[in-house]
Amino acid sequence: MSSLESTYNSASLKERSKFEQETLVNVSGVDKRNSRYSHQNDKQPDELIVVTLLVATACGVQLPSRIDSLMSMKQALQSLGALRQSDVVGVELLWTPQAEGDYYTKDEMITEYPNLRQL
Repeated sequence: MSSLESTYNSASLKERSKFEQETLVNVSGVDKRNSRYSHQNDKQPDELIVVTLLVATACGVQLPSRIDSLMSMKQALQSLGALRQSDVVGVELLWTPQAEGDYYTKDEMITEYPNLRQL
């Protein structure tokens, strides 16, 4: 396994470990859904979403040093969108919530994503 692949896999595992359970997986166009998930909590859920985009490339990419505003996020996405297909080695898009009843409370968000910036 190459160093790039190992780093990519570690980042993916780190982000996936923050989910209690994956309720939707799509690999190579094949959807796998788990509808048996239920988040038991007496509190009213916060309407929050976290989106993580992991991209492995065969070339350098000019990205903002911090993504802490809509402008810096737009710049990062434009840089990634300008990549040639042949330079993209891997892409993984993770988000939560994925299914009804799957959500983060504000406290869980702070614990799992201490560096998160609300945009």
